[in-house]
Amino acid sequence: MGKLISGILILVLIAGCYSTVPITGRKVEFKASSSQVAKVAKLASDEILSNHKIFNDYNCQLILKRMQPIASDALNDFFGGWNDWEFILIQDNKPDIYCFEKGKIILTSGLFSILKHDADFMLLVGHAVAHKYSYHYDERLYDVPINIQENKLPIELKRYLGLQDDKIYPFTTFHEKEADYLSMRFLANSGYTPIAGVSFWESIDKKIHRLAYKYVGSKYSNESYDSIDNKKFYKEVDKQIKFYTPFFFKKHKITKKRIKALTESLQDTLKLYKSQENKKNLGTIYTGIPKSILVRKRNIVTKKPVYTKETITLDPSKEMPKNMIKKIK
Repeated sequence: MGKLISGILILVLIAGCYSTVPITGRKVEFKASSSQVAKVAKLASDEILSNHKIFNDYNCQLILKRMQPIASDALNDFFGGWNDWEFILIQDNKPDIYCFEKGKIILTSGLFSILKHDADFMLLVGHAVAHKYSYHYDERLYDVPINIQENKLPIELKRYLGLQDDKIYPFTTFHEKEADYLSMRFLANSGYTPIAGVSFWESIDKKIHRLAYKYVGSKYSNESYDSIDNKKFYKEVDKQIKFYTPFFFKKHKITKKRIKALTESLQDTLKLYKSQENKKNLGTIYTGIPKSILVRKRNIVTKKPVYTKETITLDPSKEMPKNMIKKIK
């Protein structure tokens, strides 16, 4: 009898180490207990809020006030279980969005510099929640010792949570692809075209490459970009890309595999979008917001990284592939 009870106890303990992502059905294993993860999540949120002021820009707050009830209803409908969603806008030029705690989303003022319309807003909200919903933070804590003293997060833990500028441990491509799939379905389920999701990540990737090409190309001023075809040039571009990549996109790396998976998911998500009664397409186009973004460059003389502002275009049609524009009309 004692052996039977011990066996049942072992099975319960083993079962407690696993969970399932409801929509994808993936089995998740994690070492940290739910109470540990909850404590880390709260400390992470508290640290962000204690180090930043609330951003009261009229245009951004207007968008947030309008979109908060829409996003809350959509999140409850798609992800379920979390009734009251709190959206907090903080002053930080770096584009970022956090969802460490259930029901709490923190957005930076810099995030609005890369949003063109409601569909972009909903995409990134869905993407942030998908990382939380799919236990990605729990999995990232698997190999990190959680030694919390005096209610302060250790630096190594901050790096895994994307809170430390000096070194970043990005989400894996697998985690990004899962969050992409869920956010694309969330977008479609909310009545926004999932094509906007593919366009967003592709356009940011192109902007980063364009800035790197522009910098390296300045060394080849006597030749046009099209006529340049040598390995040295492209190797130099690859080196420069990291200096032109905003912090948010270092955490959420854009890879060819991600773009391919996003494009392939359109077949499934477009069907879901077409089945919605209340189609919003792209939603409201954002105007009146300064479209500049802080990017990291390398000073030619000192070789040290510096931050400068780059202008972002407002017209969403210019960012979409021509063969996709017709589909969303």
